[in-house]
Amino acid sequence: MPCFAHSPDVAAGAWIAPRLRGDFGSVGLVCPTGFEAYARVFHPVNPQTLSTERHSWAEVAASTGRVAHPGMQWARISQGWDDGEPPTGTLEESRLAVLAQAIGGDAPITLGFWIGYGHYVRSGPELALPGREYALYRGTLAALRDPDWRRASGWDTRWDETLNLAWPDDRSWFVASEIDFDSTIVGGSRALIDRVLASSLETAEVTETTDLSSLGDRINP
Repeated sequence: MPCFAHSPDVAAGAWIAPRLRGDFGSVGLVCPTGFEAYARVFHPVNPQTLSTERHSWAEVAASTGRVAHPGMQWARISQGWDDGEPPTGTLEESRLAVLAQAIGGDAPITLGFWIGYGHYVRSGPELALPGREYALYRGTLAALRDPDWRRASGWDTRWDETLNLAWPDDRSWFVASEIDFDSTIVGGSRALIDRVLASSLETAEVTETTDLSSLGDRINP
């Protein structure tokens, strides 16, 4: 039995689009508005050298003389940095496992994968959101705590991308890894977001209106 199986029930995501609002690049345009709090999870920097060490954004900012803050943008803090960059659109399995642990529980969940990747597409309807379409899959949150969940679901492990969307049936939280963003957004209760912020992930609290576009960093020149 796979961890996650394709679901044709796109109606399960009908609640999302009406709650996406805000200016271009804003948190609320990729993660539904209306949650009590939001966290930004920075994707770790993948090195270009043979070193397996992954750097945090704060480490890069310190190295380049920039300021680390919730709205920092990679293009602004990485000037003078030449050892890799964070991936866009995906939070790798080991970090997803930490995030799933912080969220807590074993709720049934729906995952969304951008169909533009191609390799996740299955025949059947897709969830249409502004500018994006997603293939949906069903499983449980506990499955994400196993870094091997993609292979257990029967997916080709040569692809780097993981999920783009995730939410439970009660809609109490939402995870969004927008394909053009190098960080993941989590919306949920105050208590849930506090757990995410306290995890070993590099995180920062943001709001619905935080600008994550390339021009959103107004602190670093």
